[in-house]
Amino acid sequence: MRILMDQDTQDTGANVGNLTPFIGKENGNRCRQALPRPSDAELQNEYNYLLAENITKKLLEKGLISVDEFNKIMAKNQESFSPFFARI
Repeated sequence: MRILMDQDTQDTGANVGNLTPFIGKENGNRCRQALPRPSDAELQNEYNYLLAENITKKLLEKGLISVDEFNKIMAKNQESFSPFFARI
């Protein structure tokens, strides 16, 4: 599923400034759908995932792990933390 942002100041739905999220197209028209607000636990998981990602990238940059190990760790991190934005 791909989320796109559309400039629309007329929409009264879920707006972020003047950007309105919409998902895909239906009969050639954009389908607007309010995105679910993440819970505190989901936000914490997202933070933990991003922190783990940054640490893992630093390990890779310093040559302490291989690209293959990096990919395996990142796959495990996605399973462990279930980041909110990875599902979007």
